[in-house]
Amino acid sequence: MTSLFAFDPVNRPSIAEVMTSPWMQGETATHEDVYAWLSKGKQRVDKSIADQKIQEDAEKKAQKAKQNPHANMAFNQAVAHRGDGNDKKTVNDA
Repeated sequence: MTSLFAFDPVNRPSIAEVMTSPWMQGETATHEDVYAWLSKGKQRVDKSIADQKIQEDAEKKAQKAKQNPHANMAFNQAVAHRGDGNDKKTVNDA
């Protein structure tokens, strides 16, 4: 079958020679076999892409937190100091 790729067309086999070769006479996959094989491969690729996106999102979140560690301060309990510091109140108590 590698002779099909010969540079010089004179050295390539004819269609009749190709069709009678043992390689062409062998078993072939059914439509269902090919579909199942391709579907399984697509599922693996889709899972890999989803896993990669989860990893990238986690890395972005970690990078963002590293750049601005006080970004969620509004949702954390903060301590406010008033006056001489003896009357501490949390923001949530106000």
